[in-house]
Formats: sequence, structure tokens, C-alpha cells
Amino acid sequence: MDKQFLLRRIPQLDALLSEDLFCFLIDKYGAGPVREAARALLASKRQAILDHEETVPETINLEITDLARETESLIEVDCRHDLQPVLNATGIILHTNLGRAPLSNSAITAIIETSHGYNNLEFDLEIGSRGNRCDNVSYLLNKLTGAEESLVVNNNAGALLLLLDTLAKGKEVIVSRGELVEIGGSFRIPEIMTQSGALLKEVGTTNRTRLSDYAAAVTENTAALLKVHRSNFRIEGFTSEVGLAELSDLAKETGLPLIYDLGSGLLHPQPPAILAAEPQLTPSVLGLVDAVCFSGDKLLGGPQAGIILSRSDIVQKLHKNPLLRVLRVDKLVLAALTSTLRSYQDPDSLSEDIPFYRLLTVSEDKIKERAQNLLDLLLSKNVKAQLIPCCGEIGAGSAPGVTLASWAVAIPAESTVCSLTDIEQRLRLGIPPVVAYINDGKLIFDLRCIDDDDLYVLAEAIKIASLNIMK
Repeated sequence: MDKQFLLRRIPQLDALLSEDLFCFLIDKYGAGPVREAARALLASKRQAILDHEETVPETINLEITDLARETESLIEVDCRHDLQPVLNATGIILHTNLGRAPLSNSAITAIIETSHGYNNLEFDLEIGSRGNRCDNVSYLLNKLTGAEESLVVNNNAGALLLLLDTLAKGKEVIVSRGELVEIGGSFRIPEIMTQSGALLKEVGTTNRTRLSDYAAAVTENTAALLKVHRSNFRIEGFTSEVGLAELSDLAKETGLPLIYDLGSGLLHPQPPAILAAEPQLTPSVLGLVDAVCFSGDKLLGGPQAGIILSRSDIVQKLHKNPLLRVLRVDKLVLAALTSTLRSYQDPDSLSEDIPFYRLLTVSEDKIKERAQNLLDLLLSKNVKAQLIPCCGEIGAGSAPGVTLASWAVAIPAESTVCSLTDIEQRLRLGIPPVVAYINDGKLIFDLRCIDDDDLYVLAEAIKIASLNIMK
């Protein structure tokens, strides 16, 4: 095909954008992204033509329908860099890489209402002057837990960092060697302690630590005792550890503050039996420690946050630490967290109000019914699949070793002409992205974390990813 003829056929950008198909794209994605993608596409077409000496192969298509399709593809590729909704077919409820706890409807509403206009973030409405941004959520935390005082920062690592920096900078903190956990993303307790300026003093061994180990390690340079809940792993067999009550007695005897990193933060007053091994945050626990910290986006079911419950004198010291400004949370986190905590005022409705507990307690029969509905949709679209039992997890380093009986739809490797890895990748790169997993020669879609309303969307995504590759 003649090069000059093709160059003349390349439409002007403004003329292209006035075409009906491009007007549709503008309505869908906005004028800016469509103009940018169309300009890049036309430039690439022009360069592809110029790269040929005389004639140009007919693969360079300048039809409006093709240009619109390619423009949309460029926009979709660009959108992959955005934070976007994902269909979680992994069966992991608190999937750290997928955002951990989904927020409740009330928390989402609170975020929208708070961000829509102005609010009393740091304004005391009663006295008409500057207030503290954590006053409102602290009031609710104290009421729910019985804590003397509380504070919220950006995450639990930040909460522990602030406590250690405030109470133990330049001095020793005693902790069991078996509790020096890595909390994910290569962040380790010893490294957090180093960053805070506290000096780590390990006692005991990986599997056995006695009260006498702590007592023998106390010196004039000791600033605190630290107990860390091993929320993301278990030690079994020949083991022993010092209970919180014993450690509390030692702390009182030595006059040292006892800090408890609870990690997952189980605030539910009557938790499901499957969480029986998780330590509950109760008034009795608070009575044993001087400060406790935990996450907001794990078993609490709220936004990412680090929650500190402590004595008033300790919280006052935390407020005076300049590090608090670095770690402080914004109005949207506070709105979501406050709304989440409000749900805990009615414990009987937690399994409905908080998505984490709804997903955790959904019955196997319900999941199986959901999986069967998805299977029926797929079979009607000529996608070869089967119904199988499977196991999920709680995730986010919570309840280690606990598995959740579930049901899934699976695509066997023998039913496709390409690898399951290819289909899995297509699903991840689709719109919406679907995250599933491969096990035992099957691509598995666990239905625990999929809403009934999303079944048709999921079926369509699987169909598109499986197009032309089914045997």
C-alpha cells in the first residue's frame, strides 16, 4: 500500500474526536484521557508508516472503528496504574495485597459525607476553638474498651514505633526471642525497635521463654517490657511462653511499663468459634498492661490504622512527641474508623454490618449455591469448568493455621489449549481485574469473597479471558 496515500488518510485529531465512537469514549473516560490516547495512537500509526521504505503492509488499519478500539485499549492500559476495584476469588478475606478489610456501608457513607465539605476535624464545637483530631474517635474507643485514654495513628507499626520512641528511646526493651516477628513486607519488630531508638534485649529461645528470663534481664537501663502476639505464625511442640498476667506482675514489681502489641485486634465481644485462638481485647487484658496497640484493618474490619489504648499519662506523652505528626491519620480514616467502631455498640449485628464478619461466617451451603450459580453461567457461555470444595484463609497475618472450608469453580488444565497461567494473567489484566489462584492443575475461583451481584460480571470476565482457548 502506498505510503503517501496512508499518511494522507490519518485523520486530524479534532476530527477524530468528533466521531460518534470517540464521543462515546469521552463520555466513558473523559476528554483528557481520550485525547491523550488518540494523539499517541495517531503518532504511532504515522511512525509505523514512515518506518517502511516504499510500500506499507495492510496490517496498519486506519478505520474509525479500529482506531476507537485501539484508543480504548490504550486508555485501559493506562488505567491499570490506578487504584481500582478487584474481584477477589482467592478465598482470603483479609488479603493484604488487595486492601485487607472491605469497609462497611456505614463507613463508606461516613467517608463520603466527611469529604464532601468541611468538618470538625480539629475544631472543638463546644468551646469554639482548636481541638484534637483524635478526640472524637478516642471518646468512642474508651467507651467501647474501658481504656483510660486512646490514640490513633496511621498503622500498627507506627503505633509501636511511637510507643517505643516515647517510652524507651536510648534504653533497653525486653522481648522474648520467640516474639520477634516479621509483620509482612519485610518489616520486622527488631527493625522497628532500632528505628525508634530503643535497644532490643532478647530473652529466652525461639520456642521457650520463662518469666525468670525476663526478670534476669532487667537492669537500670531497662525502659519497658514488650509482649508481641504471634499473629501470623504458630509455634508447636516443645514450647512455653510467659502469660500476660505473669508478665504484668513482673512489670508492676519492677516499675516498668508493659507494652502489648496485639497485632490483629479482636474487639468482638462474642467472636465466632473459628477465632477462638485469637486473644480478645477485653477490660481484663487492658488491666494487665500499660499500653496495647493493634491494627484497624484486620479483625476489627475497619480502615488501615494503628490504635493505641493506654493510661492518660502515657497518651499525654505520646501527644507531645513530634513523631505523632508524622504518623497522624487524616479525616477520611477517622470517619471510617469511627463509623466502624459505632457498629461495635450493637454486637449482635456485627456479622451483618462488618463485611469481614459477614464473609467469615457465611455458610458453606451459601457459598456452594453461589459457586453453582457461577458454574451454570460459565457452562451457558461454553466455558468448561467444574464445582470443587476448597479451603480459604482469614489472611493479613491473622489466625495462623486456620482454614475456611469453602466452594469454588475450577477450570482444569486439560480443558484449555493454553496454560492456566495465561488465563490467570488475562484475568488480572482485565476490567475488572479478577484475582484467582492455580492449584493442582486447576485455575480456582473461591466464591467466599464474591458478592452475588458480581457473579455475572465474574462469569463475563472468565469468558473473555477464556476466549478461543477452550478445547
